[in-house]
Amino acid sequence: MEAFEMKYTGFHWWLPKLICLIAACGLWIYVMNEQNPLVESSFTIPVQVKNLDRSMVALNVPKKVDIRIRMNRNDLMKLRGDDLEAYVDLRSASVGDFPNTPIRISVPGDGVVISESPSVFDLKIDAYTVRSVPVTVQYFGEAMKGYSASTGKLLPEAVTIAGGNTAVSSVDRAVVSIGIDGKKDNFDEFGSVNLLDASGNTVKDVETVPSQIKVSVVMKQARKTAVIPLKVGVTGNPADGYVVKKVNVSPSAVTVNGPSASVDAVHEIMAGTIDVSGGDRTVSRVISVPVPSGIDASPQSVSVSVDIEKAGEEGK
Repeated sequence: MEAFEMKYTGFHWWLPKLICLIAACGLWIYVMNEQNPLVESSFTIPVQVKNLDRSMVALNVPKKVDIRIRMNRNDLMKLRGDDLEAYVDLRSASVGDFPNTPIRISVPGDGVVISESPSVFDLKIDAYTVRSVPVTVQYFGEAMKGYSASTGKLLPEAVTIAGGNTAVSSVDRAVVSIGIDGKKDNFDEFGSVNLLDASGNTVKDVETVPSQIKVSVVMKQARKTAVIPLKVGVTGNPADGYVVKKVNVSPSAVTVNGPSASVDAVHEIMAGTIDVSGGDRTVSRVISVPVPSGIDASPQSVSVSVDIEKAGEEGK
């Protein structure tokens, strides 16, 4: 009987304490829910590729993923951007296509991801390839009238491209586009490199080094070729009783080449004059063909003969 009373008395003392403990826990949970409730928040984080062998490249991987997470407010307030992680683990990947590849999300503590977009994607893994491609220049716009552009120097003359073998192999040329609107003087300009396939379409998912090229542009006046007639004058008077019958020029025209505007301004070339003072017979000379600066002529000299006859014999 005494032993039973002792056990009962011990239980009698511990029961209130147990009830208080349960009540305290319940109160703590209540307070925590009130003071530190579960809340939700949205984030946009970059997607990383992990553990991929260097001999391969992952394609079609989304750059970013939008997620919504739920966690205690206090934990959320302490959360930093780099505490959240989105990644694709490609430790045992091989070359090929892998549709519906999941994106893994890592959230610290007791946080839970309640939505994710995108959650899967169509992964393509290709062999990593590197090669060199020469650079070509493409001009657009209209230079000042009578001028045209040509490439003086490229620095560098080729670029290195790297990426998946399929994309890298499809690159046909590396093009830099330079505008020449209203230009007439030489100039230097940096242009971005655009990779094109054989059909002229842009090739994507390929890294280009360097991504910009320095182009030295040489502006030249457009040149033109034309045949221009020659004219030779006569000065002085032949001997008494003689007259000038005819002036012969051989050849009678020259071929000129030069800037279009300069050539268009020349309709006839006055080659010079022949002095026939006191002459009583044919006078022959070789004279140079004068042309404006910047224009070349062929031939550069011509033969001129002035026929002189006795007066009254012109028609004989």
